[in-house]
Amino acid sequence: MTKPNASKTTSAIMRSEANQLFTELKSNTIASNSVNHFVLHHTARSKVFDNVTSYILKTKKGINAADYLTELVMDNFASVNTIVDLIEDDGAVRTEVDCWGCLDLNDPINLDLHGLFSSLINTLNVAKSNPNKPVNKEIANMGVVSFMVNVPNEKDIKVHAIQRTTDVGKMVIDGSKKAFYRKGNEAYIVSDERYKINPDYDFFLVSKGKKFYLFVSHFTHFVYTAGYDEVQNKHVELGFADLVSDKLITEEVKDQFGTYINSMRVREKNHFIRAINKGQHKSWKTLKEQQEQANKGLPKNRQWKMKFNAKGELIHDGTKEGVMEFVKFLSHTIVKSASDSNVIYDVSGWTPSSN
Repeated sequence: MTKPNASKTTSAIMRSEANQLFTELKSNTIASNSVNHFVLHHTARSKVFDNVTSYILKTKKGINAADYLTELVMDNFASVNTIVDLIEDDGAVRTEVDCWGCLDLNDPINLDLHGLFSSLINTLNVAKSNPNKPVNKEIANMGVVSFMVNVPNEKDIKVHAIQRTTDVGKMVIDGSKKAFYRKGNEAYIVSDERYKINPDYDFFLVSKGKKFYLFVSHFTHFVYTAGYDEVQNKHVELGFADLVSDKLITEEVKDQFGTYINSMRVREKNHFIRAINKGQHKSWKTLKEQQEQANKGLPKNRQWKMKFNAKGELIHDGTKEGVMEFVKFLSHTIVKSASDSNVIYDVSGWTPSSN
């Protein structure tokens, strides 16, 4: 876990670089001969991608399949207004349709994700070299469009746009969008109102030189694909270790808390990670003193109930509720209404445990 000031700086740099990438993506030309389209199968949270079909994109009745697919992807890019750090603020990615989350896959803490998506790209490259390999297209649940963006006098940008949907492997009679017509290993786009093609992509692997970023627009599909909860577990473990270094909890409590990480929800973990990165706790003298101060203005039924030993060290009661009490204390700001002492507000932005 990076220290607060470093984390804040790193996050700001990443957002700046991400926005620069978007500017380059939207202002430069796509190399039409670099466009590829794949459909494949992936079991949620698995590290294996299989049954990959690589289609040769053709033109039929004036509709160029490669141009059509890249236009869909670029329309996705055009719809996003804000890039945020996915670890620090997944809430915006969940609730705002024009807000995407970004992860720097070159960051050592995202090594597992880097390995997973590198495996995906390698699998696609193998399929591209062997387009006639027999596969079961009916079980396909992922579609990938890949292409290069030419940036003058710089390294070109490589894009892999990924959508997770059972529609990718077959034609679906529904809607008014243009659709695929597939014959053998060739794919056309046909103008037929009986069929549809999904225009929305869930996440995007974007690389430029050695920089490798993941942009997420559909959080749930990303979690299913990447096993993001396990990635978060590592951040939470490192966060607990930082709290030991900051003398807020003991090594014994850290180990006890660690046994509950798997039962925490994605949202709870993100609140905790964000709280550690902000580092507000570093200004506290002790956790016990901070709880006493917080409880002064709260009615008994709203007071924090963490327990401490004679040395003032936190005692874990052995329950998940005890862990959540601590996690919420780090990331909460609960205040009493100035006009009505019976009204208590939580102004932290905390959302109860959710997927």
